[in-house]
Amino acid sequence: LLECAAAQDTPTLLILDDVQELADDPDAKPMLAVLCRSLEKHADGLKTVLAGARREKLTAIFATPETAFLRSATPIELPRLGEPFVDHLIGVFEGAVERSLPRDKMLAEFERLDANPDFFRMLLDALQADATLDVKVAVGAVNKRVAADFDYPHLWEGLSPLQRGVAESLAMGHKSPFSLPFRRRVGTALSKSAPSATTVRSALQHLEQVGLTDLSNGEWVLTAAPFAAWVKAQQR
Repeated sequence: LLECAAAQDTPTLLILDDVQELADDPDAKPMLAVLCRSLEKHADGLKTVLAGARREKLTAIFATPETAFLRSATPIELPRLGEPFVDHLIGVFEGAVERSLPRDKMLAEFERLDANPDFFRMLLDALQADATLDVKVAVGAVNKRVAADFDYPHLWEGLSPLQRGVAESLAMGHKSPFSLPFRRRVGTALSKSAPSATTVRSALQHLEQVGLTDLSNGEWVLTAAPFAAWVKAQQR
């Protein structure tokens, strides 16, 4: 397929999204190796973008022996979507529906949804479907829909008590998971003594493997605001 794509009269732009997920699968190493060799062989006919939201894992792929060719790639940090994007979608919404939206409130909800364009579009879809729906109620509906789509209840059942405790503390906004205050909070929630930094690290690594946590600017965070909202809802 790559050979066919590279044989066109003009170079083909190939975009591989979430390619970092291959890093977690040992069975994917041969595939990565073949992919890299093909990209190197057809470098003149293929211009490739490797995209992914989880920067730490994406960077890790570039360091494996199977992907040595990729080390010459240029990393680019795409700008975070902000006010212009929100203003554009509000304009599209108000052009299609006879309803105005409070700009400041929509900007705030966009940030609460991790500035995630898919989640924000879900919010607008909910508001378009029901003209009487309050924005805050609509955000709650988005959180429930994402929880169902990503099957949070099933993922939660598969976690150990320690992993749940770490996720709950992150959901509540506590940082520095290896610090004694954080570990004491987790221990208290489990009616036990503070877990060691090593066991917390193991819990975080498992949460990362199942896509619930990630490193962002050196800090461990939950990967999605709807998941944090769902976790906090379970504590009520």
